[in-house]
Amino acid sequence: RFGWYGISYDKEQVPKEKRNTVETLWDEEYEGKLAVYDNHFKTISLAALQLGYQDAFEGDEVTLSDKQLEECKQALIDQKPLLFGYLGGNPSWVKAYNQENVYAGWSGRNEIVQLQQDGVSRAGTTVADEGGLAWYEAAIVSKESDRMDDIQTLINEMLSADLGAELAAAGGAPTTNPEISENLSDEQEEMFMVDPGRMESLIPFKPMAEEEKWISAWEEVKNA
Repeated sequence: RFGWYGISYDKEQVPKEKRNTVETLWDEEYEGKLAVYDNHFKTISLAALQLGYQDAFEGDEVTLSDKQLEECKQALIDQKPLLFGYLGGNPSWVKAYNQENVYAGWSGRNEIVQLQQDGVSRAGTTVADEGGLAWYEAAIVSKESDRMDDIQTLINEMLSADLGAELAAAGGAPTTNPEISENLSDEQEEMFMVDPGRMESLIPFKPMAEEEKWISAWEEVKNA
């Protein structure tokens, strides 16, 4: 399966032209109605994308120079007065959108899918033009297993178009087989998938070089 962290928005409050850019999360028009994750990796990465540091995500690690990290920290400090708050897991985001405390945020796709499944049709999400943070799940098999053929059969079934569509509907996240769309309703396809063109700007999660500096910078942002 896969999903991403990107722009989430209230369709009734955020026009289409502002849904695809992280600049919306620094827009004074939405003062007090913006939110980002309470997480050093996700939120400093947002600032890096906003500042144009896409090159930092190339390679095996996300690498920001001390100067770039300082600029990311300052960008988040500048953003802070515009925020409703720093939010944690799914329940916080669902509550914030349900109560209309947040109009736009940097959140996970699954939170918005949960809202949509609960009937909150005004909730939407997309991958920003500047990039989005993608997570992927895979089946892990022990090399000590003596049932490799059975395991391969199971994995193939999980990735099949018909069962993959059932897993997507049950778990709220699509499998990596694009053919599952043939077995989804129009509503489900809109809910689980993105425009294929948006996939090009997804950035797989990677470890951070010198993570302790990211953690320190994030604490300074929250304490500012």
